[in-house]
Amino acid sequence: MEEENCYLAASAPPLHDVSLVLFDTAMRPEECHLLRWEFVNWSAGRHGIVLIKKGKTKAARRLLPLSPRVSVMLQARCGLPKRRMGTLTTTVSKSNTATRSN
Repeated sequence: MEEENCYLAASAPPLHDVSLVLFDTAMRPEECHLLRWEFVNWSAGRHGIVLIKKGKTKAARRLLPLSPRVSVMLQARCGLPKRRMGTLTTTVSKSNTATRSN
């Protein structure tokens, strides 16, 4: 956990946010890259869930719970309560650092 905190503290916003998702959900990088706002359900689970639609195998399709810190970060990125569409990386982070667009 200490190494993870040091890594996150040293990461720029886009890398920090992606790393946080990977650490907390155990998602594969490709799965994270393919995430879309439409796959996030804020009202399910304790902090929301995300649907993984594609993966290496058929069993890769699954629902993953969001951790409190991933939920907070995603909500800040999407500017809730607005409904977003497109990939998660199309949003500008709170620090106004642009990320990859669709």
